[in-house]
Amino acid sequence: MRSRRNQFHDPEVLRKVCQEEAQGGWILFEKLDDRRLRFKRPMALREKIKPTPKYDPYRSYYGPRFEWESLLSVILLMMMATLPAYLGYRLVILSQQSAPLPTTAPSAPLRP
Repeated sequence: MRSRRNQFHDPEVLRKVCQEEAQGGWILFEKLDDRRLRFKRPMALREKIKPTPKYDPYRSYYGPRFEWESLLSVILLMMMATLPAYLGYRLVILSQQSAPLPTTAPSAPLRP
C-alpha cells in the first residue's frame, strides 16, 4: 500500500490502516518506509472474506486521491509562465504607442 505523504510515520494512522486491512484478512508483512506498507493474506482467508461495498480488499493506495496542494501548484506554475509573457506583451504595446511615428515631408516628383 502506498501513500503520497509520510502518513505511515504516525503510529495512530498505521494502526488505523492495519485495522482496515484486517477486515479483508490482510496482515502487515513489513513497513518499507513511511510511505509504503506490504501486507499478506493467508490463502484460506481469500475465499472466506467477502468484500463489502465500503472496503476494497485489493486497494493499493491510502489517503485522498485529490490534493489541493497539487491543484494550487499547477495554478501557480501557470501564472508564473503566463504573467511575464503578458506583461512583456503589454510593455511592447505601450512602448509602440508612446513612440512618435516618423513623419517624412512629401518629396517632389523626380524628373528625368
